[in-house]
Formats: sequence, C-alpha cells, structure tokens
Amino acid sequence: MFAGLLTLIIDQDLTRIEKVCSREGEEIPFLTPIILKDSPKINDWLSKVESQMKVSLAELLCIAVDGLSTFYTENDHLDKNRFLEWVDTFPAQLVVMAVQVVWTKTVEQALQSGISFEGPLQIVLRTLDVLALVFLGELQPVMRRKLSRFERLYHVQFYLDVSVAISTERLSIHIANAVLPYGFEYLGVPDRLVQTPLTDRCYLTLTQALHGRLGGSHFDPAGTG
Repeated sequence: MFAGLLTLIIDQDLTRIEKVCSREGEEIPFLTPIILKDSPKINDWLSKVESQMKVSLAELLCIAVDGLSTFYTENDHLDKNRFLEWVDTFPAQLVVMAVQVVWTKTVEQALQSGISFEGPLQIVLRTLDVLALVFLGELQPVMRRKLSRFERLYHVQFYLDVSVAISTERLSIHIANAVLPYGFEYLGVPDRLVQTPLTDRCYLTLTQALHGRLGGSHFDPAGTG
C-alpha cells in the first residue's frame, strides 16, 4: 500500500501526522496534518495518510510546474543557482513529473504554432541533457508533421489541467488513444528506469490494455522478449 514510504513523522506531542518520509530520507509535508484523535482506528488514519499523500503531491505539482515554466522563457540566460533551488524545493518524483508536463506543453505549442524549438531546447540542453537527448533522438522527423501523427502519439505525454477543481484529477497521462489518470502514489526516490525502444513499446502495449479494461504482465524470464 505504501511501498515508497519508510516512516511517518509525528509532532512532538504525538497528536498529529505531519509528514511522510521515504527510505532515502526525502520528506513530504502534508498540506493538512492528520489529527490522530479524530481517527483513532488504524484503518481510518491509514486511509487519511493515503488521501493526504495524493492531495499534497497533486497540489505541489501545480506549484512545481509554475516554477519550472519560468525557465523555459529565459532563452538567453539560465540562473543555475535558482534552478537548483527549484530542484531542491520539490520531491524528486515531482521534479521529474513537472519536467514531463512542461516538456509536453512546450513541444505541442511549438508544433501547433510553427515556432522555432531553439529557445526551449537551449534551456533543456543546459538543465536536462539526458532527458532532452532521449527525446531529440526521434524528434527531427516529427518536427514538420502534424500533432496527431502516430510518431508523436507513440510517446507518453503528461497534461496538467489546473482548472480542474479536484487536485488529484488534474494530471492525466496520454499515449496513443489511451488517457489515464495519474495516481499520485508517493514513490520516494527510486532508481530511474533506462528508457529504450523496448520500454516505449511496453508502455504502449500495457496502456492499451488498461484502456481496453484488460490487464497485462511484463514479468518473464530474461531474454524471452
């Protein structure tokens, strides 16, 4: 249920749960601390921990995206210290997610308006070289094509709609014709999966299964494909 959590952080009076902590030592403060006397049963306050974990991450994501978006307008200069401060402000999970949300939005705006990619790409190249190189390897033939072409839809894309009232429903994941809500389960700071064409195909296949209300399993002996 809480694979990414190591411990709960309670105030000195032992009356409320204020934060959760991952095994790597990263702390996530709750926007609304959980008052233990209001939920004396363990299943009640565990349910509230799950809810607050998701709501807190969802609200922080909106703030993280707003902060990151400012760097994509600074075409001539990037304040390294300010960028690193932004990275340190948010959980690693949200840093990665914010980059994916802003990248999706920036690429779509460029494709729709026909503007140059030079400005956004320079920012990405200076701050997120690895992420940029993974995508740019396949971006060149896509640049002059329509936004609806499969070469574009083949990749996982992240859309944040801040107009949605419920914060945990603002982020959606799109790939091909599948649209899935992001669960906002706290993951801690796990090792990143190396993304290859095989992982892209796995994402596509499994999300299509979920979209069709089916299941899938990617566990099998190594080397079987």
